[in-house]
Amino acid sequence: MKTSLRALLTISLALVVLLGLSGCGNSGSSTWSANSFAYIQYENSGDASTSHTHANLHKSHKSSQTVSVHKAGKRSAKANIDLETGSADIYVYNTSTSTNTELASGYNLYSAQLSQDGTKLLAGGWDSNGYAQIYIADAKFDTVTQLTTDENDHWDPTLSADGSTVAYDVEGALYTISSSGGTPTAYTGAISALWAWAPAFTPDGKSLVFCGEYYNETAGYYADLIFSVNLSTAALTQLSANNTTSGSVYTYDGFPVVSTDGKTVAFSREVYNESKGTETENIATIKISGETTANPATVLTTDGEAWQPQYLGSKILYLDWSDSTTDNAYNIYEMNADGSSVTRLTNTTLNDVFDGDD
Repeated sequence: MKTSLRALLTISLALVVLLGLSGCGNSGSSTWSANSFAYIQYENSGDASTSHTHANLHKSHKSSQTVSVHKAGKRSAKANIDLETGSADIYVYNTSTSTNTELASGYNLYSAQLSQDGTKLLAGGWDSNGYAQIYIADAKFDTVTQLTTDENDHWDPTLSADGSTVAYDVEGALYTISSSGGTPTAYTGAISALWAWAPAFTPDGKSLVFCGEYYNETAGYYADLIFSVNLSTAALTQLSANNTTSGSVYTYDGFPVVSTDGKTVAFSREVYNESKGTETENIATIKISGETTANPATVLTTDGEAWQPQYLGSKILYLDWSDSTTDNAYNIYEMNADGSSVTRLTNTTLNDVFDGDD
């Protein structure tokens, strides 16, 4: 009887240990709440806060980056994918509880986005040959699927509201691909006259808003404006109207996103004063019908360091440079849709970004 009891206790203890071990690893639910968002945290290089501004954006920045990273790297241990190891970590932040959960660390990633239903995580990262690729995973980043594999740089990946489709840009052209994989679709027609980047879906999934760059012959400089393209008809519509210059003052619009009700577009508006050598960037909004003289853009921030907005329910998240001796890095802030009630969500000396390729 004593032997049987001892054996039973040994088995029970082993089961307890196994159950305890099974709870280790990534914390958090397999489905995140609607009040949660994903972001990337990476080492702070000490670059100036204006490193993301127009002079370093898209064509010039990405082409120089491409030259430097297209080299052999160390492939990660994730099965069936080619994702280089690195210093970036993925976090999910819950705004209801003000809690952070680290999902993964040690990868060469540049972007992360949580699906609206909280079940999928979209990421951009580099493969072992230095090409920017797109990956989609479960909510814990445990099971990862590589969506793109060709020898091109795939930038600015974003998910549709229903999580079924991914949009991205390659060398100034927009593409979509099923989030379960397959053959991508390229968008041509009138959009081909623009260098298109930073796409985002409308809530119904029927259109993309994006930044389009073109040469303004009248003003004599490259202009960046917000456009939308209908995914069925490829019809192109200009949404923002900042295509003029006053003296040596130039304005550029980028990183558009659409509100959850589909009525408003938020974006980064950069103003560069050539004569003074100053650059400011703030979050602005326009109606989805477009910016007009009667309905100009509403600028929501004033510190000149705010960029890359994201909608989370009725709130707007954005990045802001904290220029002080204690942090001196990008952190994430939250505000109401009218710019009120600004709250700092992250507080780190590292860089917290949604999409850090620009």
